[in-house]
Amino acid sequence: MQNKKSWYTKWYILLILTIILLVTFIVAIPLIINSCYLNNDGYITVWNGADTLQFYGTILSFISTTMLGILALWQNYSLSKQNDNYRKMIESKDLPIFQVRLAGFSGFMSKPSVEIINLTQNIATNFEVIKCGIKHSLEAKYFMEYIIKEPYQRYFKENEQIKLEFSGDTPNISNGNNGELLFELKFQYIDIYGGKHNKKAYTYVAK
Repeated sequence: MQNKKSWYTKWYILLILTIILLVTFIVAIPLIINSCYLNNDGYITVWNGADTLQFYGTILSFISTTMLGILALWQNYSLSKQNDNYRKMIESKDLPIFQVRLAGFSGFMSKPSVEIINLTQNIATNFEVIKCGIKHSLEAKYFMEYIIKEPYQRYFKENEQIKLEFSGDTPNISNGNNGELLFELKFQYIDIYGGKHNKKAYTYVAK
C-alpha cells in the first residue's frame, strides 16, 4: 500500500496558502487601519490615518525591494554555478590523459623505469614527477622512495611517450601484515588553461 502524502506536503496547497496570506497582509491591514481611524476610537496617536498608511506602504516597498534583491543574488549565483559547470565540462575535454606503466626494475625492486604516454591530442606543460616509491597498501608512508635521475619540468606534447629512469637501492621489505606492495608515482602538470593538476598512478608488485 502506498503512503499518501499529507496535505501540507503538497506544493500547490502551500502555494495557495501563501497567496492567501500575502493578499490578506497586503489588503486587509490597510482596511483595518482605515477602519480604526474612521471610527476615531482606541489608542490616540499624534499621526493620522494617511500617515499610517504611508508608513505601511513604505514597509511593503522595503520588503518587496529586499525580496527582489535576494532573488537577483540567487539568480546570479545560479548563473555563476552553471557557467562554472560549463567551463569545467569544456576544460575536461581538453585535459590530457596519461597512461603510466612500470617498465621494470634493475635488480630486485631497485632502479625502476617508468613509461608515461599522453593518450590525447591535448598538451601539458610543466610536467613534473613529485614522488615515486614503494609502500604497503595499508600504509601511507613509503618504505622505499626512488629519486629520478634527471629531474626536469617538460612540455608534454600530444600522443608523446617518455621513459623515466629512477635510482634507488634494494628495499628492505618487512614481513608484517601490511597489505600488498604498491609502486606509486605522483606527478603534476599544467593544462592549456593554466590550471594545475596533481595526479598519482600505482600498480601492485610481487614480493
